Amino acid sequence: ITSQEHLDTLPSGCTLSSMIKFDDTNHDGKLSINEFYTAFSKLYSVSVVSLDKALETNHLSARVDDNVEIKCDVTGSPVPPIVWRRNQLDLSTLNEEEVRVFNDGSLYLTRIQLQHAGNYTCHAQRNKDVVQTHVLTVHTIPEVHVTPRIQSKRPNEDATMFCHVAGEPFPK
Repeated sequence: ITSQEHLDTLPSGCTLSSMIKFDDTNHDGKLSINEFYTAFSKLYSVSVVSLDKALETNHLSARVDDNVEIKCDVTGSPVPPIVWRRNQLDLSTLNEEEVRVFNDGSLYLTRIQLQHAGNYTCHAQRNKDVVQTHVLTVHTIPEVHVTPRIQSKRPNEDATMFCHVAGEPFPK
């Protein structure tokens, strides 16, 4: 291990076994999981990443032209950088005013349109196994068109009108 991990380049007097012994805080001769992370975070950037099972999928809705901020609930110690994706595309690489990824791990969508509806996923930069999915539904105001608008009928004559309704989701 020493040669594979280049531990021989550490200053003299500092060995892997001395690091393990130093980080065995309860002096039981073994490393607990927390002691392990403490010991090896000095060698590697070890991050424990987690997500509450109840938060794996988040449903949210907005209306056309709304602004939406979506928080990623993936946490870690130390706090990991967050990557946002849609259709496998890293959203931080987009050069679109309507889609912004902030350093605090949040995603901000401005002036939402119907094409923004869909799944947005977030995960820690170095751990793609713990993923949160946000399902965004975009609503429009229902539109009703009645034709003809004006009719002239005699008393007791039937009048026929056609009604066209559109919206997202489809109005009932």
